[in-house]
Amino acid sequence: MEPITAIIIGFIVLAVSAFVIWPQNGLIAIWKRYIWNAKKVLIEDGLKLLYQLEETKVAVTVQNIEKALTISSSKANELVAQLEKIGLITTVGNKIELSTEGRNYSLQVIRNHRLWEKYLADETGTKEIDWHIEAEHAEHTLTPAQADELAAKIGNPLVDPHGDPIPTADGVMPDRKGIPITELSENDYVEIIHLEDEPTEVYEQLIDAGLYPGMHLRIKSLDDKYIQFDADGKSIEVKSEFGQNISVASVKLEERIEKHFRILSTLKVGESGKVVGISSAIRGKQRRRLLDFGLIPGTTITPRLVSFSGDPVAYTIRGTSIALRNEQANMIFIEDDRKEKTENE
Repeated sequence: MEPITAIIIGFIVLAVSAFVIWPQNGLIAIWKRYIWNAKKVLIEDGLKLLYQLEETKVAVTVQNIEKALTISSSKANELVAQLEKIGLITTVGNKIELSTEGRNYSLQVIRNHRLWEKYLADETGTKEIDWHIEAEHAEHTLTPAQADELAAKIGNPLVDPHGDPIPTADGVMPDRKGIPITELSENDYVEIIHLEDEPTEVYEQLIDAGLYPGMHLRIKSLDDKYIQFDADGKSIEVKSEFGQNISVASVKLEERIEKHFRILSTLKVGESGKVVGISSAIRGKQRRRLLDFGLIPGTTITPRLVSFSGDPVAYTIRGTSIALRNEQANMIFIEDDRKEKTENE
């Protein structure tokens, strides 16, 4: 073999070996980190599941773990053994319970998840249906210090955008409030305080129906098939089987919007209306932008020009023209004086 060829081959072998065994960025190191991260994610998913099962008073069994985490029976048993070995759970016979350390750990994971959802809802343009999916990843990457920093940045919120309480930094879970909407009666006036985001299929349908935490509604009828109610100036119907995923609370009398109202998009060109409020479904930067435009209660607004496509529409407010998309105008409420005019005629 030529000396130069041997040198080249030796250099290649050395480079490949270094690439494989390099302490920080070699293939072996990367593979070890991947395995460690996968184990960490499974442990944290398991702890979060155990907390949720205990909270809903569902028996914690290996079978439930296997089903909820979609893992094999042997994998579920391995997970339980590992959690017990590192002191995060205790087992007595078939009974599995979180230890104090395990409960604190699970609350930190839940805190990370709900803070990240709140951040996505209020500070980014992420679609509502994607909040949970992205938070499922972020919950495993945030350190406690990073979670505290994020909480401070977004104003130390008490609940996530679905209405779920956010555990405190010292591991205290605030009490969950509200009752299922299925426990209401006809003509009850309430506020949605929580929408359960799992299973995703049900949550998607609740979103498509226009529901959101903070929505005020009045029950029209309830039966075994459907729940019908008035909210945001329209009639809404959801399946009764979804009722357990909608938590509500009574609205104090002074918080009720008793006046008739309509949505801004129903105004005709040249017709004026006074702003009553902005839907709670509009959050974060978008909400602040509308407030900066002057869309606050008592302000008069008038549509002046409809674009060729019909969307957006130009409005005059406080002597200034602004353009709003119809989906935004549908979330802005104005006083409805049509009934009063009809009665006076």
